[in-house]
Amino acid sequence: INYFYSTQDVKVAFADKAGNPGSYSFTVDKTAPIVTASVSNNGEPTNKAVVVTLTSNEALQEIEGWTKVSDTVFTKEYTENNTFSVDVKDIVGNPTTVEFEVKGYDAIAPKYETLRLLRIYPEYGTNAKTGDIIRIIVNFDDVTLAVKPTIRLGNDKNYIVKTMNWDS
Repeated sequence: INYFYSTQDVKVAFADKAGNPGSYSFTVDKTAPIVTASVSNNGEPTNKAVVVTLTSNEALQEIEGWTKVSDTVFTKEYTENNTFSVDVKDIVGNPTTVEFEVKGYDAIAPKYETLRLLRIYPEYGTNAKTGDIIRIIVNFDDVTLAVKPTIRLGNDKNYIVKTMNWDS
């Protein structure tokens, strides 16, 4: 018996006692699959689960915790930024390890740390009062805001008086 160290095509020829020939061909697969990983957000900020897709050049065995899309494609959702690795095997058991990084996931809403209303004309004092033209200063705890915030100004009856976008 020959032991193959690489993928080989094998043909076995045989004959019965009467001399009738026969043959059987098969492939001995010793090559690990080539598997690539892609992430749905390409590292950009998102508050939705990041979908990682594994794509292989050949059929794979089931991967625990992953959803099989086809024999060569599997997906999994991640809600954590980190570097991950997954061990996969092709149909005959040749292993390979795939490494990938999930980044940009952020499902925590930012909180403002300070909110100040200042008079436009500080020579009359800095604290604003009714009737003053004011400047609104908001500092957020998260320096990587995924979207520009909207500020809604209300009156003492909780009615929205004005909505301003970040660029206003």
